[in-house]
Formats: sequence, C-alpha cells, structure tokens
Amino acid sequence: MAQPTTLMTFGHGTADRDELARLLQGAHIERIVDVRRFPGSRRNDAAARGQIEELAHELGIEYVWDERLGGRRSLSKAEDQQSPDQWWRVKAFRAYAA
Repeated sequence: MAQPTTLMTFGHGTADRDELARLLQGAHIERIVDVRRFPGSRRNDAAARGQIEELAHELGIEYVWDERLGGRRSLSKAEDQQSPDQWWRVKAFRAYAA
C-alpha cells in the first residue's frame, strides 16, 4: 500500500538561506512545486531567482516550477462580470481567486 502524500505550503517570508534549509529539512520535504508566476524576490536574497531551486538541489529535494498555478492572472471582460468574487476590489485578486 502506498504511503499517503502530504501537501504543505510555505512562503519564504524573511527567512534567510540557512533558516529556509532548516525548515525544509525539518518538515521532511521531498518535492517543492514553486507556483510563483515569476519565481524570485526583490526583498529576500534566499528567494531570488534560482535560489530556492539551487537550495532544493543541495538538500536533495526535487524542484518543479509550475507557473500555471501562480498569480498575476487576468480575466476577460465577460469572465470578470460573471465572477462570483466581486467583493475583491482589485481585479488581479479577483482573477487569481477565479
């Protein structure tokens, strides 16, 4: 019987490279699926473009980038009008919710 898969999410926040490594190892992460549309960070060097992928490789963690799941989405005018998430005032947030 196969082991159940556990899905965890994480944000890099302000964690530096060593702290992020400890968190990933402590949680026994086997695969990272990076869902950031533009994987990088202007504020955190540990999450700058390519850094999480490099860290994952060093830790023996599989790394996959899947931009389809990331943010910065848009809706057509018709989709926007039909969205059940009209309470979002920012169209980009409404598109991401969709």
